[in-house]
Amino acid sequence: MKSFSTNQILKSALLTGIALAAFTLQLFSQLPQAVNYQAVARDASGNLLANQNVGLRFKVRSGSATGTVVYTETKSITTNQFGLFTHEIGKGSPTQGNFSSINWKSADMYLEVEIDAQGGTNYTSLGASQMLSVPYALSAPDEQTLIWSDATKTLTISGGNSVILPVSGGSVGPTGPTGVKGATGVTGPSGATGAQGPTGATGATGPAGSVSNLSGDVTGAPGSNTVTKIQGRNVANTAPASGEVLKWNGSAWAPAADATGGGGGGSSQWTTSGSNIYYNSGNVGIGTASPTQAPLVISTANTSLPSEIYFEAGLGSPAKRARLGVDDNGITYLYTQTGASGEVRIGSTSYTPKIQMINTGEVSIGNVVSVFDAQTRINSSSTIAKPQLRVVENTTTDFARITLNNNNATNYWTIAGKSSSIPANDKLNFYHSAGGDVVSISGDKKVQVNGELMVNDGFLKTGGTTRTAFQVVSSNSNTIGNQTMLSYSGAQSTDILLITPLWTSTYLNAPIGVYFQSGNWYVFRQDSGTMPTGITFNVMVVKQ
Repeated sequence: MKSFSTNQILKSALLTGIALAAFTLQLFSQLPQAVNYQAVARDASGNLLANQNVGLRFKVRSGSATGTVVYTETKSITTNQFGLFTHEIGKGSPTQGNFSSINWKSADMYLEVEIDAQGGTNYTSLGASQMLSVPYALSAPDEQTLIWSDATKTLTISGGNSVILPVSGGSVGPTGPTGVKGATGVTGPSGATGAQGPTGATGATGPAGSVSNLSGDVTGAPGSNTVTKIQGRNVANTAPASGEVLKWNGSAWAPAADATGGGGGGSSQWTTSGSNIYYNSGNVGIGTASPTQAPLVISTANTSLPSEIYFEAGLGSPAKRARLGVDDNGITYLYTQTGASGEVRIGSTSYTPKIQMINTGEVSIGNVVSVFDAQTRINSSSTIAKPQLRVVENTTTDFARITLNNNNATNYWTIAGKSSSIPANDKLNFYHSAGGDVVSISGDKKVQVNGELMVNDGFLKTGGTTRTAFQVVSSNSNTIGNQTMLSYSGAQSTDILLITPLWTSTYLNAPIGVYFQSGNWYVFRQDSGTMPTGITFNVMVVKQ
């Protein structure tokens, strides 16, 4: 445990002024926004913590030692060889408030010091003490006005206070001699440029120069020139009609109709941007003049050909091609015409397929791998909340179903399930079209078999609390006199019991019987002899 002793040093300054004549004096000061703090760090035994890094946190509290914190700052400082360190409060790292905004006049202020002797931020409070002096008169304004009245011999401060200065008789002496003239001050900045003067009169026109006639594509004298050629090729003397443009007809530039479309040299609705071309107004029709159904409409009037998009990739032989379209019967299709196994893949980014179909009919869904060991394979990680396959019935009372049958068979199997908020009403049925619900399993752990339950070359095993077959060993806790209690959960008087002693255990050379009383079945010796302990009975229960 480390302790901390402190020695606060608070300094103050007093602004004073004396006026000797009737004038106003304004005092301006730039006060330092900090308070000196000095302390010595010692451990619990009083030993100095020399040359050690310590973590400090300073809090200024208003009104009392536990009052509201108006300012907080932290500082990491290393002590000297005497355990001494000094800090200027107000120049640390603020974590709350602003030191220069503290209203020192609002209430008494208390300084709380906290320290982490390990140099971290796990601070321990050393308590708080009142700040008895206001450093550098921080509570005073930065600007004060002193007014001297020669008539009343009174010095007044702008805050409203005043003091009368004693005068020991006599009048004010004569004005002293004028001092030596000071040096000339620096030159002030240049003034703004003056307004522009009026425009002068226009000068006389000079003599006209000589101009020669034009030649080449443009001929004639300036002012009456004629264009008879473009790049040295003749322009036909034919008046153009409205909308016509000049076209080269092989011998001259002559008026002709403006061609439309991007390839004819006329206007086009397509816009080029670098090596790209785009069209963002209206729809595009291929095979139709009325593309109103979508931005791109592909149509054909030929019933023997589908409307489709044809894709081709690579320069190999044969090329890799795919078709996406719809035929005259309204059947939408996507298939590969050539390529490896004619696969169709639907995927995510980086060309990773999530659904893959091959031309032999196999489908892979999920994390697709190149393994087709079933007609439909789902590869994914499942949970109770997110299984690999889920079939949902849209009604609240009917079953969700999966039907299994051969192609031409009359009968079929259906696996049907429904759920609710009551486990006893939740069912999983294995249904046959001819036999009905063969097996029905409910959510309360009951299984109903509508028919014969056959176990071939195996055993029927049971376990749990409510058991069908179990063993009971006679002991001091369940045996009294000639009888042993056969305790099992859900015992009823209508139960059918089959009981045999286990001959490999302690031998019982007596006939036995069973009876039901007060919720339990008992096995007893019919000869009324005492039932020995350690006898093992095999018990089988059949419920009605």
